[in-house]
Amino acid sequence: MRRIFYKKNGQIAPFMLAVIAILIMAVMVTVNIGKISLTKTHSANAADAGSLAGASVMANIFNMLADANSQMITKYEIFFATVTAWFAWAMGELIVIHLAASAAAASANAASAAACNPATACGAIALANSAATSADKAADDFGGWRSGFIGKINSIATEVTAHYLLQWNFYNEVRDAALEGHTSAVRLSFQLAFSNSGISEKLISGFPPPLPPEGDRRGDLNNYQLSFSDFVDRFRDGGIAGNPAFSRLNYPWTDGQNRAHDVAVEVTLDPPERYEVRVTVDPYLVEMANLAAIELLAYLAQGKLGAASLGYWAASTQLDMACGYTLCCPPKHKCDTCPQFFAHCGAAIGLLNSGLAMNSTAIWEIIAIYPLLALAEAGVAPRPGGDPPWKGEVTPFGFLEPDILAWIEDVGPRDEHPHNGVVRVDTTQRHAGGPDLGLWQTRYPDITSFSVSNFRRDRFGRENRGRIYEPDTHHDATITQTD
Repeated sequence: MRRIFYKKNGQIAPFMLAVIAILIMAVMVTVNIGKISLTKTHSANAADAGSLAGASVMANIFNMLADANSQMITKYEIFFATVTAWFAWAMGELIVIHLAASAAAASANAASAAACNPATACGAIALANSAATSADKAADDFGGWRSGFIGKINSIATEVTAHYLLQWNFYNEVRDAALEGHTSAVRLSFQLAFSNSGISEKLISGFPPPLPPEGDRRGDLNNYQLSFSDFVDRFRDGGIAGNPAFSRLNYPWTDGQNRAHDVAVEVTLDPPERYEVRVTVDPYLVEMANLAAIELLAYLAQGKLGAASLGYWAASTQLDMACGYTLCCPPKHKCDTCPQFFAHCGAAIGLLNSGLAMNSTAIWEIIAIYPLLALAEAGVAPRPGGDPPWKGEVTPFGFLEPDILAWIEDVGPRDEHPHNGVVRVDTTQRHAGGPDLGLWQTRYPDITSFSVSNFRRDRFGRENRGRIYEPDTHHDATITQTD
């Protein structure tokens, strides 16, 4: 019976060793899980900070675009009102010219009918003078480069050209500013993502030594906080790391235990390169061709009215001479025996008819100006909605742009590839584990996170109040999706 209750020393030791080993493994697993959890937190924070920072910059950029578009609309409205007033003034002047040319033709017709009648020949002088005066007035009202009807057409052409060049130049400046803002947004996304990734606390403080001693176990040059700070500062200063062509960048380093680490950040943000714009009905060259045709017809009509006036004045001289020969006629005014009278009145009729031919042609040219004037006025109106042209790369000052720009409709062609208003940041952290201890080897999985921020819609997919057209400077950034 004593053997049953006999107690040997050391029987509990194997059990305690096993318990201690399990506890050590549990502690190491807990520590590793904690490290993974902390790394995941840093990775998620980095993605959120990067995407929200980039979206905040882009919201400001889109608000700038909306404000600039408001200025473009105002400039176009002023231009359109000014040109419309010039067109109305030119149309009124053309009507006056038309009436004067018609009055000249009517007076010339009446003078021609009365020229060879001894009873009315002397009265025809006043009619010829009236025709000449009216033709002179019509020709003078056409004016020249800076005055009259032609001067107004030149003023319209100047306004159209000035608006065409200045509006495209302003558009190019705005577009360049938006592209610079996009670059700043990408840089800031990288900067905030790396700054919040928890890298700095894993590195050695201070500067790396200029020449590490042999056997130095402090890792490579990137294993220092100031090296990392210099890397982050390059985003702010616009160095190579801030180049928008680099959509994915990483910061690798090796620690003092020769373990490799790497943090990568990828930023996805559409650049505001292409725009949907509203242009006028007629392209610039078509509008200028219409104005040039109007001016050409005006100059032709002016020349013909001037020639008609000279004919009328010459006819008046011949009628004045014919009037003097009416005294040789018998009391019944039958001047069959007075050839001088008929010679002068015949010459007057020839001059009047020649002037009438020129006058009539000028009237038809004036009539042809009316529809061209209406077309030119309609040509500077905004093109009706539906499918405005899309603009990508444009030549500075718009020298090769065919259209007259009114305003911006939206960023990106809405029917092809509209700007989604999204900044997405993906982060990946890779950290090597400890050395192989035989029964135990630490291995860390790749930790990935992403964050999506929107500066045109909220997290429910609803559009915010910000608009490019009609302009509303209320674009705002919000995180809409995370993992």
